[in-house]
Amino acid sequence: MTVPEVIQKALDFEEHGAQYYQEKAKEAANPLVKRLFLALAVEENQHQLRIQEIYQALKNDGPWPESNAGTVLQDVIKRYFSNLSEDERKIADNTDALSVAMDLEKKGYAMYQDAAAKAATPLEKEFFRSMQAEEGGHYEALENVYYYLTDTEDWFSSEESKVWNWMSW
Repeated sequence: MTVPEVIQKALDFEEHGAQYYQEKAKEAANPLVKRLFLALAVEENQHQLRIQEIYQALKNDGPWPESNAGTVLQDVIKRYFSNLSEDERKIADNTDALSVAMDLEKKGYAMYQDAAAKAATPLEKEFFRSMQAEEGGHYEALENVYYYLTDTEDWFSSEESKVWNWMSW
């Protein structure tokens, strides 16, 4: 597959992801899931722009565009948990949509991993590795929310142990 074909495949994948997340955000009853899906839709749209910028840089041997990856999801999740009410915890969990989203991110991760392995230049490899890492970050965010919604007690225990790890000595 040529670089333009891989780039087009990546753009199509990111567009599909953005549409999926926007659709599921509209359907989500749980505020955390809704916010997560909206944030992921924004990031998928940012990925499309980043792919286009980097492709232009690759074609023109120009400088690598700056990235601010990962901040949207972190901010959304931090804001949600800092404002969590008891009523919000009781709302429908939307785990089916989260499962599909995790599968989508796994596919993206694998696609970028394959593209990196087949990259013709170190710059292309770096680009695809960077996209792979972003998809991995999306998966981790989805998995974390899924875990929170499906096993809240263990999730709190696990998160608390990260903060209070000195107590487990």
